[in-house]
Parts: sequence; structure tokens; C-alpha cells
Amino acid sequence: PSFSPSPTFPFALLKGRSNLSPWNTPFAVWAPRSSGSLSAVSSFMIIYIILRSKTKLSSIYHRIMFGLSIADIIGSISMALATLPMPSHMPREEEFGYHWEGQRLGNTRSCTAQGFFATFGIISMPTYNLMLCTYYFCAIALQMRETKIKRRVEPFLHTFPVIAGLGLAVAPLPFDLYNPSMTAYAWCGPVPYPFECYLYPDEVECIRGDAKLMDLAYYMVSIFSAIVISFITVILLLVIRHVIQTDRMLQQLSNQLRQQGNPRDVIELRHAKEFHQNSKAAIVQAIAYMSCIILSGLPVFLLSSGAVSTFGSEQQQKMGDFFEKMYLLLFPLQGFFNCIIFVSHKVYNYKRVHSNVSTCHVLQLLFFTSAHDPTFVSRISIVSHDDKQLGRETNHDVLDKDKNDVDDKGKRMPFCDIEISDEAESQ
Repeated sequence: PSFSPSPTFPFALLKGRSNLSPWNTPFAVWAPRSSGSLSAVSSFMIIYIILRSKTKLSSIYHRIMFGLSIADIIGSISMALATLPMPSHMPREEEFGYHWEGQRLGNTRSCTAQGFFATFGIISMPTYNLMLCTYYFCAIALQMRETKIKRRVEPFLHTFPVIAGLGLAVAPLPFDLYNPSMTAYAWCGPVPYPFECYLYPDEVECIRGDAKLMDLAYYMVSIFSAIVISFITVILLLVIRHVIQTDRMLQQLSNQLRQQGNPRDVIELRHAKEFHQNSKAAIVQAIAYMSCIILSGLPVFLLSSGAVSTFGSEQQQKMGDFFEKMYLLLFPLQGFFNCIIFVSHKVYNYKRVHSNVSTCHVLQLLFFTSAHDPTFVSRISIVSHDDKQLGRETNHDVLDKDKNDVDDKGKRMPFCDIEISDEAESQ
């Protein structure tokens, strides 16, 4: 039967706001296409740096970033394809006033595949961020050895993101819930078709998918996202608390050792403070990753929660359309932010050892040589590195350390819970 809207029912969601909404403009195609492509290239860059480094995949940190980058590549490429996998024609699309600016070359199967891989990447990538924070928590707050983390914790760090991504991506498949949308996604996503059957179930019948399952899918994703963000926040707070306590302890020891005047203890304390600086750098890195998740997801949250409305007064529409544009631009861009943080952390680590080297030269070494990472992490905060080896591999002078000042490897320092170990993780 043909669709006859009531006088109060908008014939299509976009009707009456076509001059403002980005959904029926080229921006809805080129924004995710550009952002998604840049994000995928950035994630490939992270993988390139990891595989080119001396450490490769031998460190837990590198393995987590490798998995995170793979998940982002899958999601980013799916979103970058935008309208291409959509069916070339959808039932009654003219009647509903649907118009996609981008070219459509696919069918329902290609649309379903796009929605599946986009959902998998969108769920798995932030879950890997949670796993990175979990790793920091085990290494810094719980003071677990790398071998113990690798044996008991790391399998969970990789299986949980994959299971979570597959679980939420597979759920819509039996219900034909991956479809094109003019108002929810710029790509095929978990929405019924037409989307108005979800908003106005008494007046519009769903052609594909079930409107009732849309609420279930929304609540599942919302609850999952809230759990991930909450766990990341709690873990970071616990790690920060541990670092603050260690700072206070080191300060107290510093005051005591100055009064005692034992040169060897003062030297050990100086090394402990230097190693402890790695923990602070790891926390800053984890907070940066979390901030990028919030930045890319904030427009989605504001729009889906109703905090920002795309209807109402002209001012409300302008505000809503601005956040819709930010959603289309920022949401597929997570891999780009990850790459900036990853590379910045590498440059920071290198320049801590080679303070006289320019950032541009460090970047050249990072992308075009197999230079060894100068900062090692075992129980994150606390491992020395072989300066002579670094000097041979990078042809640069390194910080001149008095080898006589460092205890034998594996010997616990007498004044704090810090240990120098062979089980080094290059970051």
C-alpha cells in the first residue's frame, strides 16, 4: 500500500530542513569518506612503525596497538566507502523522499557487509583502548611482571575486543537490520528501512528490519559504551592514585636521604625518579587516547541522547546541524588521533635520551630506519636501557649514565617497591 502521511506527520525526516541538514548534501558523503580514509592510512602507519621497529610485535604494548589499528582499519574503510555499497535502488525511496548524494553501486548483501564490518570496528577499537588501560593498570598499579601479564592477562586483552565486536556486529544479521539511512549513518548501519518506521511505527511499516529491535540495539550499544568509558575512567583514576602515592613516597625518601648523605642511596633514588617518569608518560598517553574517544563520540552522544535537537527553532536546527557535521567528520577519524598520540609518544621517548636531536630527525628515524626504542617498560615504570646499544644502532650520542650507579639486574632497590628487570617492553 502507498504511504499517505497525516497532516502532522513529516513526509520524510529531512523535509522542512533541507536547507540546513548535511544529510542530503555532498558533505554527508565526502566527510566520512575523507575522515575514514585518513583514519585507515593513519592506522596502517602505526602498523608500519611497529613492524619496522626492532621490537616489532615482541612487546605487549605493540601487540595491543596492532590489534587496535586492525580494528580501526576495518571500521574506517567501511565508513569511508559511504554510499558505494548501498543498493542502487531501495523500495519506495522516491515516495519517502530519500536522496543520497553519493554513487550507489551495491545491493543488500554489500550493504549488510558494510554495516557488519563498520559495527565491528566501531565496537572493537574503543574496547582495545580499555584493554590498553587494563595493561597499564596491571603494570603500574598492580606491579605485575611482564611475563605474568603476558601469560595470565594478555589473552583476555585480545579476545575480549574481538568477541565484543563480533557479538554486537552479528546480532543485527538475522533481522535484516543493516540498511541505508538518511539520518542515522552516512553508511549502511543497524537501522530499519525506512527509518521513519522506527520513529512513527503506527504510520509507517518497516520494509527491512524490525523497529522494535532498534531500541534493543540502541540500549545494548549505549550500555556497552557506558561500561567501557566507566571502566577506563576507574582504571585511570586508580593508576593516577598509585602514581601520586609513589611521587609522595619518593619525595619523602629524597628528604630523608639528603639528611643521611649516603651517595649510593641518592644515586639509586635519582634512577628511581627517572624510571618513575615513564609511568607518568604512560598515564598521559592513556588519557590522550581516552580523550580522543570522547572527542569523536561526543557529537553522537549529544544527538542520540536528545541533548542537542535537530528540530525546533532555527537556532536549535543550526546547533543540531553543526553537531551532525561534527559527527560525520570526527566519528570516522579515531585512527588519525591514535596515530598522532602513538608517534608523539615515540618521539617523546626518543628525545628523553637524545635531547639534542630535532623532532624532524626523530621522525625520519622512526619511518625510515629500524632504530631501537630508547625507553623500556617493565612493570611500566621501571627499567633501564642499554645506552651503548642505542648509540650503535642510531649513530647518536645517548645520555651518559654511570653504569656503576645501577644495581645488578633483578636486584630490588632497598627503599621502594621498584625493580630493575630484564623483562623490558619497548614503547
